[in-house]
Formats: sequence, structure tokens, C-alpha cells
Amino acid sequence: MKKLIFSKGRCGKILKKSESTALKKYAERAMEIAKIAKSGPVILSLATPNEIREIKKKFFGLDVTTDVISFKYGPTSGQQDVFAELIVCPHAAKKYAKENSVSFIRELVLYAVHGILHIAGEDDSKPSEISRMRKKEKMIMKRLCEEFPKLL
Repeated sequence: MKKLIFSKGRCGKILKKSESTALKKYAERAMEIAKIAKSGPVILSLATPNEIREIKKKFFGLDVTTDVISFKYGPTSGQQDVFAELIVCPHAAKKYAKENSVSFIRELVLYAVHGILHIAGEDDSKPSEISRMRKKEKMIMKRLCEEFPKLL
């Protein structure tokens, strides 16, 4: 059984093949670090800003663009073959990376890590939760950077 099912959706042109391969590899390793790799397959989909905005509006009632959305499915969700879904907006990562002089792939991986932590049960609704989640993001990103120096 695959741990991660990857779909570029309509975002195929924004990522080079090497970036798609790297994102999948880094996300799979982040899932292992967050201890969700054995829970079942996770779908990682890329979405345009309009697509992710529509998803945010439909499921969260907020008409805003975001960088990542995650859904964790249970046995009664009708998604028996999928444990969770992670939707990432590479356009948001590209824009942020350019504006802040950081690596596009690193920013994209950070979005995936953030969503993976939500799937693992982390929340960021309150200041104390945000702080804990940021620490976990940093820990996972540090481990990824140690294991995959090209992520730097």
C-alpha cells in the first residue's frame, strides 16, 4: 500500500519534475517523523489559489485563499481507502518564497509539514497551540534538512 498518493492537479506547470519528486519524498519522510505513515495512505494534492479558496469556503465557511488544508478521515467518512488528504497551494509558496528570499521547495515542504501535523492531531487555534505547532514544524524541518541537505 502506498503511503502517499500525489496529484499535481492543475498545478503541473508550476513544479518541475525534480520538485514534485522532492516534495513527495520529503512529505513521506515528514509523515514518518510525525508518526502517521502507518495509519493509511494520504493524498497530497496541489491546488490553484482559486481551488483552495473554494475548498476553504465550502468546508470552513471562509472565503479566503490559504496555503494548506488538511482533512483526516475516520471509518464513517466514506473514505475507507484513504486516511487523510492534504491540499497544498504551490502558488502561495512561490509567492512567499519570492517575497521573502527563501527556497520555493522548502516553503512548499513547510506547508506540507504543517498539514501533516494537523493530520497527526495538532491544532493552531490558540496561541499556546500555535507555539507548540511551530516548534514541531521546526523540529521536522530540521530533521528533513539534516537528512536531505539539498532542502536547505
